[in-house]
Amino acid sequence: IIQAGIDSGEFRPVQPEETAIALSALLEGMILVWVIDDETVQIDHHTKAAVRLVLEGLKAHPTA
Repeated sequence: IIQAGIDSGEFRPVQPEETAIALSALLEGMILVWVIDDETVQIDHHTKAAVRLVLEGLKAHPTA
């Protein structure tokens, strides 16, 4: 999916495998924190926020 986004120009050029591993680690960490403290971590809300943050960082910037 990441490579397809790069190929289509939606994502800036990044290392797709490294990015996928980082995203997986982020999600696994979120689940771990949620299991430890489910009163503080709202898994749906915080997971969506984390993925949104990553996607914003991947967005390609329009060329001037």
